Parts: sequence; C-alpha cells; structure tokens
Amino acid sequence: MNEAHKKRVKAQYDKIVHPRVFSKGDLVLVYDQDKDTLGARNFKPMKYVPFIIKKVFNKGPYDLVDFNGNVLPEPINGIYLKKCYA
Repeated sequence: MNEAHKKRVKAQYDKIVHPRVFSKGDLVLVYDQDKDTLGARNFKPMKYVPFIIKKVFNKGPYDLVDFNGNVLPEPINGIYLKKCYA
C-alpha cells in the first residue's frame, strides 16, 4: 500500500469512528458481557444495565455505581459503555 492510500483510509475511518468520552456523574449503559454467548446460532439482543460514572481514569476505564450506591468491583473499559439519555 502506498502512503496516499493509507491517508485516505485513515480519513474515512476517522469520519465514522468517534471516541467515547464520559465525565463523572454521566448516566451510561453497560454492555453485559457475561450474557453474551459467543458462537450462538440465533441472534440474541444485548442486555444493558444503567449505571452512573463515579470516577474517570486516565486511559479509558471508569468506576461505576448503580442506583442503589453499590460500586462495581472492577473498572469498566469505555468501549463497553454507551451514553444514556433518560
């Protein structure tokens, strides 16, 4: 591949993909990875659980709290979060 082609591919990719940035107090939906069965024959809808962001770390993980005040044991990476508008 030549450099001009690489630049065009990167520009196209950057138009589509936007980084997800959340701040403390945002309401987010968390993709429940435990219920995702890899290689399942039939499509199953994703299960989402709402949480509030408690703490933001430098490189993308977030500490989350549910509505009852229970803190998740491990931080969640931002790729598994989606902003909730409720």
